[in-house]
Amino acid sequence: MNPLRWPNSYKIALLISVLIGVLIGALLGYQIYTNRFGFASKSLDYWVNHPIKYGVYWWGLLGGSIATGLMLIKRLTNSS
Repeated sequence: MNPLRWPNSYKIALLISVLIGVLIGALLGYQIYTNRFGFASKSLDYWVNHPIKYGVYWWGLLGGSIATGLMLIKRLTNSS
């Protein structure tokens, strides 16, 4: 089960799912940030432009990892 030997269609699907996972992870992180700080929170633009301070990278990495895991599980359960 080497992902480097998958057909190109699966590689593109994996890339798209990781990008969507990163986006969803970053937006989820922002939602948690705004719920934590309420009206004192900064805008989404400010939050994204200060990624180290607010952990945008970690939320994006979490979302991308979850998307990758789901894609690999789907691929493993479909192959026999």
